[in-house]
Amino acid sequence: MVITWYNTAALSVQTKNNSVLFDPFLPLKGSRVLTALSDYDGFFDIFLTHAHLDHIVSLPLLCRRQSRRLFGTQAVQTALAELGVEKSAVEVIRSGDEKQVGDILVKAFHGKHVRYDGKTLYHTFCNVRMFRYAYNIPPILRENRICQENGETTAYLVRAEGKSVFILGSLNLLPDAIYPTDVDLIVLPYQGTSDLLTPALEIIDRIRPKAVLLDHFDDTFPPLSRTIDTGDIERALWNKLPLHKLENGGKLEL
Repeated sequence: MVITWYNTAALSVQTKNNSVLFDPFLPLKGSRVLTALSDYDGFFDIFLTHAHLDHIVSLPLLCRRQSRRLFGTQAVQTALAELGVEKSAVEVIRSGDEKQVGDILVKAFHGKHVRYDGKTLYHTFCNVRMFRYAYNIPPILRENRICQENGETTAYLVRAEGKSVFILGSLNLLPDAIYPTDVDLIVLPYQGTSDLLTPALEIIDRIRPKAVLLDHFDDTFPPLSRTIDTGDIERALWNKLPLHKLENGGKLEL
């Protein structure tokens, strides 16, 4: 099994014969992240964790370029329909549902989105970057009106070739839900609140993965995104658990 990270929460899981893609996103103008539309060519089955713009807004372009089969919650289907993707292209997926893509099994779990705190909102909006990247604000405001999560965030367990990967759409989980444990890899989105380390370590203690892969720590939709310093979690897991932080387009083989 090979994991490829493209940017933000966009990653693929590939075996020798099959592949699935999660949350493909094309960076906004001004981002230093380089991901091209063609990087997502060849992926037919796409799973969406939730309906925020940095997870679904690139789907209309991808679907016009190539036929796709999309999986997401009702909120994802509704938002994509307003963005121009046919409802029939999106299969609504619920917690407990399983989808088999060749030798890859994907199971959905009801996740939870991280809560934006006051400190994060202050540093985001009271920042010179709001002026530097002002040209991105009108499309962000327009698309954010459409791209509402509505309390519907999905986490996915992927099994293939004897390995398991638990992919979170946001750095949070429901307190009373039952999730898979002792997985080979957990994918943690490392952005969205001022204290990222505490929830990350709580999730790691709960899931007990053999290794961790960070995503969503990059600056792909300025001015609302920013590059995150991941030194705190790197130090916290030093000599305790393998921590992977890929470059854009980087691959991890399990």
